[in-house]
Amino acid sequence: MVIGLELGSMDELRRAVRTDGFSRLDRRLDRSVATADPGATLAAIAGAYVDFAVEHLHLYRAMVVERPPGPEHRNEPDPGELTFRRLELRVLSGIEQGRFRVGTPATAQLWAALHGLANLALAETVAPGQVRAVLADLLVRLSIGYGDEPEFGQASVDASLGL
Repeated sequence: MVIGLELGSMDELRRAVRTDGFSRLDRRLDRSVATADPGATLAAIAGAYVDFAVEHLHLYRAMVVERPPGPEHRNEPDPGELTFRRLELRVLSGIEQGRFRVGTPATAQLWAALHGLANLALAETVAPGQVRAVLADLLVRLSIGYGDEPEFGQASVDASLGL
């Protein structure tokens, strides 16, 4: 929790909030279910990410939209890096198991899609009740684009997101 810290500037406060937010998000991702099915595991992590963003819209905004400036802090580790690496590991697992046939750009595409969907929820362009349906369709289409068989991609997403 950021409350009670002595911070010297708004930038330091923003960095502290961002660090705390990613710590909370990472704990949420830790609770997502990992299975032998790499598509389902990736969908579970994506679902946990988007659910967190929808449930904590203002914190999410502080974490990813209103980032503090950082030229003097570029040597600090980015608190969002761990979250990105989790997604990357899931994509790589899908490649190793033969479900996906793409490399690192897939992780950046997935990251961008999750950020985009979360920001649409933040802007109230997509209603909170519709976010999971949009996410499910997005994940199925991405998995097919990454080389997964349509029926496997759909089954993995349905099982993981409970649709």
